[in-house]
Amino acid sequence: MQVALNDDVVRGFKCGRVFKDNTQQINSLDFHRTADLLVTASHDDVLYLYDTAQGTRLLTEVPSRKYGAQNVVWTHSTEQILFASNKGPEHDVRLLSLESGGASSRFVTYFKVLPHHE
Repeated sequence: MQVALNDDVVRGFKCGRVFKDNTQQINSLDFHRTADLLVTASHDDVLYLYDTAQGTRLLTEVPSRKYGAQNVVWTHSTEQILFASNKGPEHDVRLLSLESGGASSRFVTYFKVLPHHE
């Protein structure tokens, strides 16, 4: 069933769950395009993953304190996340692999962002 989103529909939305995991402001979030998953990045340099169907957090936390975290997005897979670092002069993009359905994670690689010259 499809519902057209308009002002009346959106105003009728109710909050389903409030998570208070982050100690600082969330700077980005992304819903997976096909699965009931949500990932958040925040100014406390931590990523959190949630199961939106169950309303539960999947991992205790994925820290990125050395590099920071912003602009988080899911890849096509439910087991990989991309995010930009926000500490230091470089804002490299990092690939994170989730394992065991989100029970653990590991950094796979990073992509160097070249400086922009006008």
